[in-house]
Amino acid sequence: MKTNVRFIDIHNHVLPTVDDGSKSIEMSVEMIKKYIHDGVTDLILTPHNYNSVQTKSRAEQVMIFNQLQEEVKKLELTINLHLGAEVMYREHLKINYKDFTLANSNYILIEFSQFNDASIVDVCYNLKTQGFKPIIAHIERYDYLTKKEYDILKKDGVLFQVNAKSVFKDRKEWHNKFKFLLKKAYIDFIATDAHNMSNRAPNLKVAYDHVKEIIDEDYLNKIFYDNARKIIEAA
Repeated sequence: MKTNVRFIDIHNHVLPTVDDGSKSIEMSVEMIKKYIHDGVTDLILTPHNYNSVQTKSRAEQVMIFNQLQEEVKKLELTINLHLGAEVMYREHLKINYKDFTLANSNYILIEFSQFNDASIVDVCYNLKTQGFKPIIAHIERYDYLTKKEYDILKKDGVLFQVNAKSVFKDRKEWHNKFKFLLKKAYIDFIATDAHNMSNRAPNLKVAYDHVKEIIDEDYLNKIFYDNARKIIEAA
């Protein structure tokens, strides 16, 4: 039985054979069916770019996205697919971020190294000056970010995405960071970062059910649907 709650996922690796996510179009279709069952209306597909797990060029990603669109249409699956990207910041590379925005908007999903300190505040500020709206992917993972830097980022209008797994399990430190960000009302998006149907499966509904009793309904709708809808409408 499908849920009546609506969701949009802005971070996932459903696009097949392009990175460490879905291994086939069949797996992607299975993931999409799970999303539909859970009440997801739109998926912004975000294959890795400038990450070592990337296996296809951007042009190839676009081609495979079009093929997946055709398969979804053929199977009459009731979901809207949009192409985006998860871009790994590389200090030594000049990246044309316009090629990687979410759903043809000016929003960009950017990730950073978890192990080497990155100048996240400066990078996001520079993206803003170029007309982009940066969304930091799985922001709970960057242990080197200080509380002061969180405040600066939010003051600068930078958006924060937290993985659904961090809402209810996964690493203790990431869950603690989720609770801290939630208390500050700093979270803008909950997204799946789904890679497959086993250990990293679509799980927005599970995360929603876990927190729906402790989060104000208006804020709950914003982080699971409304803020993501603004991305699609900005295209």
